[in-house]
Amino acid sequence: MRKNILLVLFLVIAGSCFAQKFEVIKEIKFGEPIQYYETWDPIEEGNPGILQMKCWKNQLILFDKDKHLYFNLSNSNQKREYKSLYNFLSFCQNDDILMLAEIGSINKLDLYITSLDIQAPNYTIDVTDIKDQISGLFYYTENKFFAKIDKSSFVYWDLLPDGKTKFHDSTQTQYELEDGLAEHLGISIEYGDVYFGENAMDLETAPNYINYWKDVKIKNKKYEWLSASFSTSFCKEGIDKRGLTYYTSVGNGYHIDLFAHPEIPFEYIVAVLDPWTHEVYICELPPGNWNPARNSKGFIAVNSSCIDFDGNFYLTDCNKEKGCYEIKKLSNDWLKKYDFYKREVGRMNANHIPLQLEAKSSAKNNGYNFDHEYLWILEHKSDWCKVRKVDGREGWVETRYINFDEGNKASSSYKTSVNTNVSENRIMACNDNLRLRKEEATSSAVITTMQKGTKVKILKLGKAETIDGISSNWVQVEVLADAKDKDGATIKAGTRGWCYGGYLD
Repeated sequence: MRKNILLVLFLVIAGSCFAQKFEVIKEIKFGEPIQYYETWDPIEEGNPGILQMKCWKNQLILFDKDKHLYFNLSNSNQKREYKSLYNFLSFCQNDDILMLAEIGSINKLDLYITSLDIQAPNYTIDVTDIKDQISGLFYYTENKFFAKIDKSSFVYWDLLPDGKTKFHDSTQTQYELEDGLAEHLGISIEYGDVYFGENAMDLETAPNYINYWKDVKIKNKKYEWLSASFSTSFCKEGIDKRGLTYYTSVGNGYHIDLFAHPEIPFEYIVAVLDPWTHEVYICELPPGNWNPARNSKGFIAVNSSCIDFDGNFYLTDCNKEKGCYEIKKLSNDWLKKYDFYKREVGRMNANHIPLQLEAKSSAKNNGYNFDHEYLWILEHKSDWCKVRKVDGREGWVETRYINFDEGNKASSSYKTSVNTNVSENRIMACNDNLRLRKEEATSSAVITTMQKGTKVKILKLGKAETIDGISSNWVQVEVLADAKDKDGATIKAGTRGWCYGGYLD
């Protein structure tokens, strides 16, 4: 959730930072369903406004504070109503799981893992008995959903296949952690707080975050002086599929409390942190691109922002002349200015996997990798990948434990393209370097990476899936003659495997 106004912690200097305009992707007429009022009390974040916004699996989920309901921007018939005025929570983890919740009258956590209908959660958890203890930190791994209940304690629920859950209270959880669960999941307690794994991508909660911020380097010269205060000047928005972490802040040219001076225009700043190099790239949004809802006295109502898994930035806005709220999008195309797209990144799909010093299971290890951890892929070798962790350690990990972004391309997650041309017995060509896998899943072992232009014959259609904004089927294929891998080596004709049909023409 975006706080409606921030006490500005830094001076925005007019200059030549890279700027880009918003694209209006959706207009919501006042009252359909979100009301607009000329007069309201600014206490408790004000009214009206879109209190929360989350992007999950190509969908934007908004929360209307006035009517106490979540609704799906792409399907407004999907609504999830709650009763309390306050204590709403939403949580999204790496596009894997969404949580919509109320800790007030209803006291439940609605979890969505495969369901794309916010009216039909996969799991609903009653938290009445512990509602006063939940601190707001959640974590999902191995069909376990953890909730932090005080400074160094957790409870968790097993998410069972039949839609039921099994609760483990703090005493049970602590016993299991001490009995090996903590080591398996990479849970540690430092500075009095609990941390999951070595997932330093979440730099606000990672054990090494205090030292990490000392090395942050802001690439835009006019903002270099912010390096020393970056961690306190920006609010975290989330992490994209390349492991880049997004932050935002508000600037107006003065060290000033905007609560007391609503008449002063101000602008959004989007900052992107590359966790492997500690470099920060800043996109300065031009003044006038943001016109938040104001009451008759000029005070600003609530507004929200978020990113999607492709790194596109979304912001709620208000257009009084047209009588509507606007959902604005800032495409991540500006990132192409840098080298992010040249880097291959994978994400761990299992816990406590050794970081081997050589590409063999008998080799010594240099620590472990944990679920959701992002890795910079340096080299492919048979069923192994040479990787670099965020802390700089390098080593080898079996490919089957790494999920890859098929195609490694940027795309819009709000509009989805569809590849329906795949069919059995059809001969098609790879429109980019494309992995040939043993099974129809990004977590499956890689047989080889086919070079762009490689021709294949489709033997069988597999499951349908949306990857990188493209909807298509996995397909079992046979590689035809004269095929090459990404390094130019020959792939034997007749080699069979599975690939994603969205990257075949």
